[in-house]
Amino acid sequence: MNALVIDKLQLAPQTIDLDTVRQYSHLHELEDELSYEKARPTILIGQDNWHLIVSREVVQKNRDQPAASYTKLGWVLHGRENGIARPVHVINYIAREPSAEDEIGKLIKENFSIECLGIEAKKPSNDLEQRALKVLDDTSRRLPDGRFEIGLIWKTDNEIMPDNKRYAEKRLCNLEKKFKKNKIFYNEYKLQIANLLEKRYAEPAPEAPASPRTWYLPHFAVVHPQKGKIRLVFDAAARTAGRSLNDALLPGPDLLQSLFGILLRFREGRVAVVADIREMFLQVKIREEDRDSLRFLWRENENEEPKEFRMNSLIFGASSSPCSAIYVKNKNAQEFADKYPDAALAIEKHFYMDDYLQAFPDIETATRTIFEINEIHKAAAFQLRGWASNEPDALVATESLRREQKALSIGDHTERTLGLIWKTKNDTLSFSLNLRNCPREVIQGYRPPTKREVTSAVMSVFDPIGFAAPITVLGKC
Repeated sequence: MNALVIDKLQLAPQTIDLDTVRQYSHLHELEDELSYEKARPTILIGQDNWHLIVSREVVQKNRDQPAASYTKLGWVLHGRENGIARPVHVINYIAREPSAEDEIGKLIKENFSIECLGIEAKKPSNDLEQRALKVLDDTSRRLPDGRFEIGLIWKTDNEIMPDNKRYAEKRLCNLEKKFKKNKIFYNEYKLQIANLLEKRYAEPAPEAPASPRTWYLPHFAVVHPQKGKIRLVFDAAARTAGRSLNDALLPGPDLLQSLFGILLRFREGRVAVVADIREMFLQVKIREEDRDSLRFLWRENENEEPKEFRMNSLIFGASSSPCSAIYVKNKNAQEFADKYPDAALAIEKHFYMDDYLQAFPDIETATRTIFEINEIHKAAAFQLRGWASNEPDALVATESLRREQKALSIGDHTERTLGLIWKTKNDTLSFSLNLRNCPREVIQGYRPPTKREVTSAVMSVFDPIGFAAPITVLGKC
């Protein structure tokens, strides 16, 4: 007999009252075998094990009354109570645990995709991408405080969203169960919500009637693997009636600079500088008519009714947010192209999303460009932070003069590969090897690694330029 074992089946408890069984005279002798209270199923038996579930004996009376059948596993009750049909709630739960082969396959695929950087042809623009850019052009405007406001990139002008408030309430209740188990997590999460409201990235939702585009975003937290801090993410992919917010939005064209090109240019000059934009997405505001599509529920006391809020800034989780944020960053820079031409070009060519990496021929050029980039970004309320350089004198134009070992947290690569490490003191790039899934006895040298373990370790190295290729190629053979 084969069995798949998981920690929890997540099935609801079931109860058959003793009094219910006693209502039927033909079941009196079986009342102890048939009655139970809050019993939670622990085994699911398929039809391939028919010999365990087929009836050997049947105790029955009228067709509209329950019947009992005897199987190799004991007595089973069938039918409806008093012949009355009750509401039936069907829960379909499908789970698939990724195998070690799946994980390695994913690593290999991602590793090979890195090797295509710089040589893969860029896909031509299509009609949907042109529509996305037109929406951004038509809806973007600079606010009095300098920030930019844009609209959501809807696929069509007449998108209609189903009512998903009940689903959002259920997700909030599930989140509150996690809060009860981890008080520290709850306190950190509460601070994230408070930060959104305090900095006016979110606001109380008006009590106006729901529009055809009103949508409630479930939310959850992700933990940064290097910083240990949580980040609030809105689940724009969550579906109700087969539809999610992301289904109604366009991701827009890929405005990201080539990662391969940015890293190569980062090694060209003698003076290298890195920084990143603080809360980049949240500095870009969403126009009033689209904010009801970014509603969310929150309460600090589960005994109270959830309060409704809505985001008025770009959110983490929406498919359109990356394109929208880069569009605003570049548009703001273009408006300063005449005054600061070098800095405006640097903002377009040397940023990978919110990460800034640039190399200069000398300290003087670096200092001037850094000052100008800061001036351009301040005009749109973008604040650069985490400055680091192999030449500290180049950072005199910044508010932070810290010399530090900077981890290049580029895109999503930090979590799966731990990223590149730039050591500013000697201006070298190094690699972190992900051995968290490697057995202790292999790490300590008690036994040689298997081919699978070697592949897993080698494929975890994020090396888009190929510095470590002379070493890693041996492990790939």
